[in-house]
Amino acid sequence: MNKKLSVVIFIFFYMLGLISFLTDHILCSSVLIFLLLVICLVKQVFSEKYAVILFLVFALGILNCSLRFKNSDDLTPLTPCNDVTIVGTVVSMPSNSSSDYTKFNFKTEKYKLFNRQFEPVNAVTLVTLSAPKNIYANLETGDKLTITGRLVRPRTASNPSEFCYSTFLKFKGIHTRFFADKEDFVLTEKPQKKSYKFLANLNRIRTKIIDIHAQNIKSPQLELLGGIVFGDDVVTPVEDMKVSFQKSGLTHIIAASGMNVSMIFGMWFFISQILRLNYKFSILAGIFAVICYTCMTGFGPPVLRASLMLILVLLGKLADKKANSVNLLFIVAFLMCLFSPSMITNIAFQLSFAVTFGLLLCYQLFFENIKSKFINILISVILVPVIAQLFASPIQMFYFNSFSPYSVFANIAVVPTLSIVSFGGFISCIFALIKPISYIVIKGFDWVLLPFLTFITNVADYFSHLPFANITVPSPSVFQIILYYAALLGLIFYFSDREKYKKFLLSSIISFLILLVSFINFGSKGSEIIFFSVDNADAALIKTSKNKYCLIDTGKAPYNKFSPAAQRVILKYFEDKGINSLDLLILSHYDSDHAGGTLTITDKIAVKELVVRSVDDKSPLALQILDDAKNRNIKVTVPENSELLLDDGENKIYAFYADKGDDNDTSLVNLFETPDGKALFTGDCSASALHSLQKYLPQKIEILKAAHHGAKGTLSDDILSYINADAAIISTGFNIYGHPDGQTVDLLKKHKVKVLRTDLDNAVKVVFSKNKILLYSYNNRYKKFVRIDK
Repeated sequence: MNKKLSVVIFIFFYMLGLISFLTDHILCSSVLIFLLLVICLVKQVFSEKYAVILFLVFALGILNCSLRFKNSDDLTPLTPCNDVTIVGTVVSMPSNSSSDYTKFNFKTEKYKLFNRQFEPVNAVTLVTLSAPKNIYANLETGDKLTITGRLVRPRTASNPSEFCYSTFLKFKGIHTRFFADKEDFVLTEKPQKKSYKFLANLNRIRTKIIDIHAQNIKSPQLELLGGIVFGDDVVTPVEDMKVSFQKSGLTHIIAASGMNVSMIFGMWFFISQILRLNYKFSILAGIFAVICYTCMTGFGPPVLRASLMLILVLLGKLADKKANSVNLLFIVAFLMCLFSPSMITNIAFQLSFAVTFGLLLCYQLFFENIKSKFINILISVILVPVIAQLFASPIQMFYFNSFSPYSVFANIAVVPTLSIVSFGGFISCIFALIKPISYIVIKGFDWVLLPFLTFITNVADYFSHLPFANITVPSPSVFQIILYYAALLGLIFYFSDREKYKKFLLSSIISFLILLVSFINFGSKGSEIIFFSVDNADAALIKTSKNKYCLIDTGKAPYNKFSPAAQRVILKYFEDKGINSLDLLILSHYDSDHAGGTLTITDKIAVKELVVRSVDDKSPLALQILDDAKNRNIKVTVPENSELLLDDGENKIYAFYADKGDDNDTSLVNLFETPDGKALFTGDCSASALHSLQKYLPQKIEILKAAHHGAKGTLSDDILSYINADAAIISTGFNIYGHPDGQTVDLLKKHKVKVLRTDLDNAVKVVFSKNKILLYSYNNRYKKFVRIDK
């Protein structure tokens, strides 16, 4: 077998080992790998020895992960605890991305509970410190702190499409989170270790240089320059700027990234070739420039990854000028994942690797045979953004559910300018270290760079305001992504050597056709309901067999400072499934645990009709919701008792309500009727309120959404005997009210009703299919709904 190909295959099998462990599919992956190797042996693709080595390399990836990643640390057994004091060291650059709080990794050396004695401990926790920005502005890496606050475990994904924060932190060696306020931390010592002193001094220098630039350049050009040269942790981009760069597909510019690293080296190498400098000197000087730039960015992860990758590739080229660039790329990726296996899950690493791999493959096809340097540069300016878009788009759609149609054109427009800004900004910062001339030199550079910075911001603003500037797309499956890359690589290989790779054209066409078929939505024949796990709140999505969508209640945010469940859970699910509109949005009442996420939903999703209990409610949330509906021209309906809200020819949704009682008792009750079964949503009604509605209710209901998170007094023997429910879903989470009440749960069990709780069973899906009801709960391990046996 070709030696160059062997290197790629060995590293590929190691990566498969990492992926199988990190996705928790070790057994399944091992069996598939074993069968693949057996087939290759039967077909005599390679020898038995080669097959054994490949399987051992695969096992090495699994072993490396198992040795590095643990499921807990010394602080984990203490969670949850509301009064913990920890002592330790800040070991990451404090994040100042919000004016309300800062985050940093904290290496804990000792702790105490309540008024007990301190005990030694060795663990890293993620601290979130709530305080005005001026309070924590002087916090630095290496600071010794004593903090008192609340220790909890990170949130685990309990819904489809929800980001699993606990897994994300686990791969960083962090298993707990710590929350504290401004009055609960004390700075006991400034950095003493040389490494911490270096990072602290580096951060001060970065801040000082930005302050000098701020005298000559204003927002948003200042944030753009800061993002290019230092990363967005030094100067936080304003919201309008972030939106325009996101929609135009230029987000990578405002956060120091791998592209900036390559541009700085590329600009230097271009200048060195014009000056006819020695090849080895040009490479070594370029490596030194890349190291300096990495220091300037504060060793930000995207820049650090790109710099290591580029430096190792350059050293490989220095040792052997004819070394295969694709092999070097795979070797670099292998070394990075060998020392940090979780690197393979990092989005920036995946994008950097995919784009670099694509550019290296296409180099021979488009650039190698062109002798004119001018034409080569001209083609590069046009084709590099196109190739980058082709290789990056599936990954971007998978993680961000977005596609920027104008991204290629926007990047073509700014790439030449960006090269000048990146290199000019970098050089100006080097001169800024020379104090006698720093102000004069930076002023001169700023005068030159300002028109280019203005041009880039104008390009981003122009493309972001074009129609369909940013399209929300459903998240493609891993299978679809594999098919896409198979088709793309098949075409590249075919056009690089049509005689040698003529079979690749057929395989590419087949992959492309299968990919197209996979995007066809044949739809499910039955109706379904998803009861989202949104803490101690309510949110349920009905999808009828005729593809009509109805959302009943919208959950709320447990903490004002963090993303609400409507954004974190519901909208993310809508994006992944390509749901752009709702036929009905029903609010049972205006309590914040039912209607708190409404404005978040209506801001992103087109709502055809909003159904509410009253338009006369004067609570602040009710006024906001009704005013928002008016501004968006959303039809607002206050239903009559037993009114039919939706009829798609096969399924129906009704609304009921009690005439007397408090806001909970008079909340809307909804009945969802399908040919295969019925579901009753009871809002926050008490048992007495449901008794008054008994005349409207059918005598057989398969699914009951228990009222008021399973609170006491929401059900009775009479009601349960009348509706004869098969299963009850209690939407609840951490709370101080005692939800769900033990008597309510016991009452349901007494009537042989299967009880499902979103705090224990995660999100619950109910499928009405062929005269039977299927129940599923979301399993975070397998990232899908798993059937529940009755």
